Amino acid sequence: MNTDFLKYVFVACAYRCGSLSKTAEICNYTQPYVSKTIQRFEEELGIRLFERYKHGVRPREEAMPVIRRIVAFLEDYERFENELFRRADDSCVTVALTASFSCFRMPACMREFKALHPDIRIELKVGTYSGIEEMIEESAVDFGISSLPMRKGIVTVPLMPEPDVVICGKTHPLAEKRIFPPDGFRGETLIATREGDDKYIRELYGNTECEPETITVINNDQTLIHMVRQGLGISVLPEIMVREYADQIAVLDFSGYLSRKIGIGTLRGRRLRAEAALLAGYLLETFSDAPARKNSFAHVRDVW
Repeated sequence: MNTDFLKYVFVACAYRCGSLSKTAEICNYTQPYVSKTIQRFEEELGIRLFERYKHGVRPREEAMPVIRRIVAFLEDYERFENELFRRADDSCVTVALTASFSCFRMPACMREFKALHPDIRIELKVGTYSGIEEMIEESAVDFGISSLPMRKGIVTVPLMPEPDVVICGKTHPLAEKRIFPPDGFRGETLIATREGDDKYIRELYGNTECEPETITVINNDQTLIHMVRQGLGISVLPEIMVREYADQIAVLDFSGYLSRKIGIGTLRGRRLRAEAALLAGYLLETFSDAPARKNSFAHVRDVW
């Protein structure tokens, strides 16, 4: 790949995952090469794009306009390539979904689905809640999996509840509590994941008695959890994401303030292809607790 193009890819990836070593792993380059390429790009621009830390990188506030333009450029380029090289046989099902669903729920489901339908390929596109809705609206994917409700013009079928919990460090004053108190955000730093948007972040504390004192948005979930462990703030995350860290952090019930559901959505008026309907139906059979939706994929295709 051309070095001039690579620098954009590296910057966008580092912005999304919050780590140069992770960027190198994802892009299949060495970490020193990634670091040097970004450093040279920063010298070309005359500004530093990232603050470097022991456990990752964080975009500098003054660099965000540049980074956003780079991300937008790559997203436009990806959409162009997808349209240009779309497979004629349409055997590939493209799904937009959140990082949490992609990491913790989708892998086992994909293995089982592929065993039943080996000829159907699946391509996953990870995005934020608003980014997933944009991909659906632009017909860049067959369907999306995201938090409900979705935007007007997107038809949805509820998939499953996605309970959120509050996490804090073991020595935090809240750690002794089982249920998050109504005034729990008072004086606190809320560390939020970039998986959501500003509206979602406001929903995290909207039903409590007070707002957090400050809000920090982190690209990388591992970095977020590490910051919570170090006592730098508290966070609200899907319960499934924090299970493996239960011995390292305190987990508080947050169900009294926020009740989210995950659903499958596609553009109104766009009929699902048979392959996509098979996968959507399988997801409903796997995750939905509504018996009426478990009968067959035909229900899914009829809805859209």
